Amino acid sequence: MPIVVLVGTEEELKNGKGRVGLSAEAAASRLNIGGRGFRKLVANGEISPYEERLGPLTFYEEPDVEKLRQTRLRRY
Repeated sequence: MPIVVLVGTEEELKNGKGRVGLSAEAAASRLNIGGRGFRKLVANGEISPYEERLGPLTFYEEPDVEKLRQTRLRRY
């Protein structure tokens, strides 16, 4: 099940300026690729996780995922 959280500094979150953080599964789904393909993108430095984690979970900022999606659409 995809997990979506708000990410940002404490101040940003207090002021309603947080950004959507997507789980790796949700980010891969947005990019229309599987987990292996998404891990390759991360390993190649095409997208980086948000610096803070929630236990073992890693999140990716939605604007970064969308930017990568647009780049991949233009490429293909």
